[in-house]
Amino acid sequence: MADDAATPTPRRNFFAARYAGEVPLERVFWIDMLVVATLINIGTALLGILMFGFKLPAWVGVAAFLSPLPYNLFLYLAVWRASAKVEPKTAAAYRLAAAVWVGLSILI
Repeated sequence: MADDAATPTPRRNFFAARYAGEVPLERVFWIDMLVVATLINIGTALLGILMFGFKLPAWVGVAAFLSPLPYNLFLYLAVWRASAKVEPKTAAAYRLAAAVWVGLSILI
């Protein structure tokens, strides 16, 4: 009888697969980070601006604006782990681009 822990699952949890570096680098970087997370960042930034417009306490607007930060940092880590499976020049380019993206997502 095969050990269930040793048998790879065909579809792992979204976060577990990315944390383990099992998702292809291009998918994590281009789709998850640049498309999906950027849209999430835009949405939460607009939400934060609306909260300031409705004269809610400043901390509420700031909390809304910064709410995707843990997800952004997770995706940066996922890009770092997925890039370990590609050639060093490609890995360095993706890691640098991901670091710039995270920096911009925090500042903008």
